[in-house]
Amino acid sequence: MKTVELAVLILITGGLLYPIERGAGQLASTTPSGTPAVQPVSPAPQTSPEKKGEMDVGLGLAPEGKITSPITDDWLNAVVSIEIVSGEKPIPIGTGFLIVTEKDHVILVTAKHVITGGTEKVVEDLGYRFNNTERGSNLVREGDFSRSTGTWFLSEKADLACRYISWKPNNVIKGIPVNMLLRQKYLRAGAPVLVFGFPIGLRSEQHPTAIARRGTVARSDTDGLMLDAFMFPGNSGGPVFYMPTFSVDDVFLKSPYLNAPRLIGLVTSYVPYTDVAVSAQTKRPRITFEENSGLSNTVTADELIDLLGRPEIVKLDGELPPAPQ
Repeated sequence: MKTVELAVLILITGGLLYPIERGAGQLASTTPSGTPAVQPVSPAPQTSPEKKGEMDVGLGLAPEGKITSPITDDWLNAVVSIEIVSGEKPIPIGTGFLIVTEKDHVILVTAKHVITGGTEKVVEDLGYRFNNTERGSNLVREGDFSRSTGTWFLSEKADLACRYISWKPNNVIKGIPVNMLLRQKYLRAGAPVLVFGFPIGLRSEQHPTAIARRGTVARSDTDGLMLDAFMFPGNSGGPVFYMPTFSVDDVFLKSPYLNAPRLIGLVTSYVPYTDVAVSAQTKRPRITFEENSGLSNTVTADELIDLLGRPEIVKLDGELPPAPQ
């Protein structure tokens, strides 16, 4: 029996697969006698002097067009610090984010408990901090919005609230398109996520940039959506995005994974656990501590889609004047 040897070479470049053309560069060919004959590999082409690599662009510089993250200023400008402005200094109490409807109107979304304090009534003296064109921020009070935008709409079954907003020309308003929402049924445990917010009031009045935190979907089932990500007071109401670990061009290289970011919900609380200190002498519990487990509860995009579909919200979307461009 004859033994047939087979050699295959695949060149991987730029994330795409290219076949090697037959010719002098192939690793092996077959002689008329059937015996494989090794062919020399073509030498690697020399790098032309005018072409620079990523390490040859100068001290502290990066090649033109190269970035370190898919997150841009537009993403950050869609996240809002929600504050109480009754005292001398505004106090951050939570996070909100902006959604753009199909009619190009802007809706502010947050967790219901942030604006109600855990009651069924919206608290007074709320303020919302937006970036402005002078690279600073504007604190907009509830009464500064146009009356035509209405008031807060509270979800009856989820920790969720929203309202339409108006703004002045010097505010930088960027919103998340409503078609970026992804229903929970597509989420699986282990999916990578990115959460934006202002934990423990960490925000600058001059540059109120949200803090980004990575995590994963810990559980996604009929009991709800839970994240493996540390959250703290102030994160409530912050948006949660599915972020693909590695995005590929689905035209040339097919992938079973969703390759684009999607809004999957908003943070409502962290999951605590109780640790007990026991007396070494009496063996009885003396002190209990509530600790952060590193797990977080999330309101799903399904709940937000349901809220945005309420008749009174859809009606107001059709009645509002065109949004400024």
